Amino acid sequence: MKKPAAISIKQSARRATIGTITPGMVAIAIGWQSRCLHLIAYLEKTPNSDDFEAVSDIAGEIISDFPDYFTKTKEECRLIDNQNAEYDEQLECLINLK
Repeated sequence: MKKPAAISIKQSARRATIGTITPGMVAIAIGWQSRCLHLIAYLEKTPNSDDFEAVSDIAGEIISDFPDYFTKTKEECRLIDNQNAEYDEQLECLINLK
């Protein structure tokens, strides 16, 4: 399977966040390499089960748009310090949610 265009993955990711993000999510970073989708949700509060479920749902939506390409995912929730609001890993795409 040919690797999807970066713009297609980014559009899919933006669409997948609609109605899925949880309170406290400030950004989603998305990357892809070796047929693996890597998704990091940055939160301004300690992640809970709803946050992890939302990240999984977002990843699932993206994968469903490219079922012949992605074979695995890596999903993370990271607390972002309000005093140092730097994203330590931006990957290929950063979607600001606020």
